[in-house]
Amino acid sequence: MLNDLNIEEVLFIDIETAPVAPEFGKLSENWQKLWEHKMKSQLNEGETAEDLYNRAGIYAEFGRIICISMGYVTTKEGVKFYRVKSFYDENEKILINNFFQALQKFMKAGKSKLCAHNGQEFDFPYIARRAIVHGLNLPKYWILPAQNRGRLKINCSIRFNSGNLAITNITLRFRCCANFLASQHQKTISMVARLPAFTGKTTI
Repeated sequence: MLNDLNIEEVLFIDIETAPVAPEFGKLSENWQKLWEHKMKSQLNEGETAEDLYNRAGIYAEFGRIICISMGYVTTKEGVKFYRVKSFYDENEKILINNFFQALQKFMKAGKSKLCAHNGQEFDFPYIARRAIVHGLNLPKYWILPAQNRGRLKINCSIRFNSGNLAITNITLRFRCCANFLASQHQKTISMVARLPAFTGKTTI
């Protein structure tokens, strides 16, 4: 499979995340309770949820993206070069939106694959969830056709074929919202309702 791969079609993605608040005490009372609820099954004897707050950055509902980097291989005069472009901004919504715009340009230029270490489980869904938190529309090429999803864990690479996508943006948004509610991740409707994109739109 890798022998047939054109490396110049691949965009390599990596994100850096941090807790949405610098320390547990900076969270609102409601979000402190939600964090305590999330951590209750992970506490060891004598520990408090506050003790585990250094983990908050790995959870999209309690964390935020502080940087997205994308790299690609290009050839110039027969020599291959690796280029890196990074996106960062204090305003996470601007950061993600800038990344989506650049991604769209790269896709149109023939970069038809994304690759990231553990991207299917972390980077890609994290970006999608944080985009939804800010009310951003997900790019139509962000989700694979259903028949291809099972291949992701094998090669850690995503191939986008927008011609095969028959999923509306509303459905994409719903699918990612549903991930927030998945019981195995201990999400609650109350938690989702307090995310910025949903505040004032849901009665709990």
